[in-house]
Amino acid sequence: MKRLLLTLSLTAILLASCGAQAEDTPNEVTNREVVEQIAIAFNENNFDLLDDLIAEDFVGHSPLSPDPIVGLDGLKGLFGFFKASMPDAHHPSYTLIADGDLVAAWMPYEGTFENEMLGLPPTGEKVSVMMANIWEVHDGKATGWWINMDTLSYMTQVGAIPSN
Repeated sequence: MKRLLLTLSLTAILLASCGAQAEDTPNEVTNREVVEQIAIAFNENNFDLLDDLIAEDFVGHSPLSPDPIVGLDGLKGLFGFFKASMPDAHHPSYTLIADGDLVAAWMPYEGTFENEMLGLPPTGEKVSVMMANIWEVHDGKATGWWINMDTLSYMTQVGAIPSN
């Protein structure tokens, strides 16, 4: 719970500080468009769209992965992992705010747990958690990603942690 409150607080501060700007620069608009296209690639299960959006030196960080997500293949692999257990996984909406080379994304993650994941049997239940992501974008390509989600809620909803 403390982690969730910290995440929400930091996200609110980031969103508030970014909102103080009068007008986005062309670079910030482009960076926001890159992150939006990444979300579309995930939502539409069209990972080939990522080929032009992810830099060769891309490194991502997720609480669900013990190791960094490295390169285009690493990101496609992580997206594929989520889609394998929840084929309908998607972000039904999102808010993107750019500040220089960074883009903050506040979005829900929703899907139906239909297939085995890490040895966990599918429940057939809907899963819904909030995510706060920070993307770093240079020259029209994502170079870094820090994902923070309500991991406890996610792991409880998929049955990895008892709800009682």
